[in-house]
Amino acid sequence: MAAMRALVFVISVSTATSALRPARAHGSACGRLRIAAAGGARARMLLPRPALDGEGAPAGAELVSLAAATGCGTAVLVVAFKRAVLECSTLLHGPLLPDGPALPFWALPVLGGCAVAALRTSTPASVFESSLGRNVQAATDGAPVDVGAAVVRSLASVLTLGSGCSLGPEGPAVELGATVSRLSAALVRELTSAQRRTLACSGAAAGVAAGFNAPLAAIAFAYEVASARRSAVRAARAADTLPAAPGGTPPKFVPLLPVCVASLTSAAVARALLSNELSFAAALPVGDGNGASLAELPTYLLLGCFCGGGATAFRAALAGARGAFRERIAPVLASALHPLLGGAACGAISACVPQVQFSSYETLDMLVSSWAQLASPADPLLLYAAKVAATSVCLGSGLVGGLFAPSLFLGAALGAAFSQAAAGISLLLGVPEALPAELILTGAASVLGAVLSSPLTSALLVFDLTHNARLLLPSLLAATIASALTDELAPESGQAALPLAGDRQPPAVDGLAPTAKRPR
Repeated sequence: MAAMRALVFVISVSTATSALRPARAHGSACGRLRIAAAGGARARMLLPRPALDGEGAPAGAELVSLAAATGCGTAVLVVAFKRAVLECSTLLHGPLLPDGPALPFWALPVLGGCAVAALRTSTPASVFESSLGRNVQAATDGAPVDVGAAVVRSLASVLTLGSGCSLGPEGPAVELGATVSRLSAALVRELTSAQRRTLACSGAAAGVAAGFNAPLAAIAFAYEVASARRSAVRAARAADTLPAAPGGTPPKFVPLLPVCVASLTSAAVARALLSNELSFAAALPVGDGNGASLAELPTYLLLGCFCGGGATAFRAALAGARGAFRERIAPVLASALHPLLGGAACGAISACVPQVQFSSYETLDMLVSSWAQLASPADPLLLYAAKVAATSVCLGSGLVGGLFAPSLFLGAALGAAFSQAAAGISLLLGVPEALPAELILTGAASVLGAVLSSPLTSALLVFDLTHNARLLLPSLLAATIASALTDELAPESGQAALPLAGDRQPPAVDGLAPTAKRPR
């Protein structure tokens, strides 16, 4: 009941704060005055309609059963994927030969880059062109599933993450969920395109639920990121109107029930297989769960602005790295060999800052539980800069992984830096000082929400991981501010359809398919 009350509370606050996002007027100052109307329209769009299958009929038992099967299958595959990453990491960190020396840790990303380059060289380039938008569109169109390509991408992701390259496992987990959903949909030939899209979004939610043990955040993810309705949301933000879908019909909605079933089933199965272990389980010295006071909110508002600036820089670095590899390096080095450079660069950076390597959530645990050991704000800011550089070059080079874990890391680093100055800020504003661990976790939610343009997902993720409702309001406030600021400062690099498995094409504008250039 506490979780459901928290979900209802957060959705209510999100509806109110969605009107705060500035409308982007084109050609007239009058458009800037229509914020309230556009905000209300966006709020209505972001709230899921009760159990409709997208064609106007109630979501039937067959669709719900397929969603449950998708959740179970996704959980099993995500658990196997995580264990494969752990086994790969254990193998590479030990001696490669009996009684032989172990490789230096900074050399492991180089080895991973070599392995991924070998995979890319031996397979068609199209195998690695994957994104959440492409999966949702392919599911909607009823395109056949290329299981072999999904297996190759998963293997490349295991090699990338097991060798410590600076990416995360949640993107591949989402893709596994989308793949399982398409296989489930293939079992029933008479599904409509809307029902197939519903299953694809349910599979994406199941991937997040199993990857993070976070079912509430997974449900929000399906509506904020995976659903094709984001195209209409972005269009409404640009034109201050609620547009109709092609053909003059209103945009269709993904039903809530199948998404909930897939998410909860996936989380339950993953929890059973992983012995109920959380994604990261640091001793979290957060408050008493009674909620942040109003006097503390100005501090979190400033934190949201600070993290919004950091997320904007991260987006710019990602776009810059993609452009550099595509336009400057590709003419002199085959694209299939780019992971060699990405692994080498990550290894060089980790030789100076070891924490940039992927090591599950140990570094995030360290930032949350050992914040007092940070000597000055320069320490977490150094971690932030090194992680931005390592993640950008890894993704831009074609190594395979997602951005969830790096975004959380970056937000925690910025939150740790902000917490070093929190005492002075609180004294200046005359407000109570927030706990450092709360600022770190709120920072993690803020950058994740800004990078994905999904503040509700990130706020619920913090709640799922801490089981502490005290952080809901400050996390949602800071994430909304950070997301709005980042969307305003870097609209060209929005992450509506993140590359999930080494796809280096530009992100999709509408959440459906990548485009070469976003129209102005």
